[in-house]
Amino acid sequence: MITGNKPIYQKDMEPTCLDKVILPLAGGHSPFWNWHWDMGKDCHNRFLLDALLKRVYRYLDITPEKHSGEEATIVTVVDRIKTRKIRNLDVLVAGAQQRWPDVAFQLVDLTGMPPKQHVLLARSTDVWVGVTGAAMTHLLWLPEESSVAEIQPPNKRMPDGTPYVGFRNLSKMRNLHYFTAHPERRPEEEGDWQMGEWLDVKPEVFNALVDAAIYAQLHRGAKSLGEVLPI
Repeated sequence: MITGNKPIYQKDMEPTCLDKVILPLAGGHSPFWNWHWDMGKDCHNRFLLDALLKRVYRYLDITPEKHSGEEATIVTVVDRIKTRKIRNLDVLVAGAQQRWPDVAFQLVDLTGMPPKQHVLLARSTDVWVGVTGAAMTHLLWLPEESSVAEIQPPNKRMPDGTPYVGFRNLSKMRNLHYFTAHPERRPEEEGDWQMGEWLDVKPEVFNALVDAAIYAQLHRGAKSLGEVLPI
């Protein structure tokens, strides 16, 4: 990736002595994995990440462009269909739309969507809203200075009790505005957070999260609304 040459496989190599080799195996020993979970990591060296993005754009024949600032602010809300579903999400989105009539809200189900459409969807988004999960990795494709609004399950913690900060770290690396909210925990929600079916998010919590993410876009000066609502 650094030299532009083809990868060299171990089976094709002559016996030799190598220096400063990193083997990013899947799991807890991967350098990226450790950074992804570490609260104190603020990595701003994006060389390898930028190389990855360029290769994906090239493969999908996509020209990444910044928002022109002339379109309406677009808020994309991910609608999960199996686990960690937000109860009455359509009602919450409709309420947010009433609060922000000049903002374009779209509730999307990513299931079955082709990879290129995933990337194009994120590229056209100003505010990405979703529950902790694979769909949040789409912040990789958001234009810089977009907003990420992550809803974390109430019992989402690391084994040592510290908060999960993977998408917060990745957002900082990509120069994105990051916001998070935690629903209240119910007594029956003490099990595995990944396998839980429903999350209950209060309207005031959802509104505050979305408001903060939209205001971050307005404060950039690239977007404008006729009437700005107070938080």
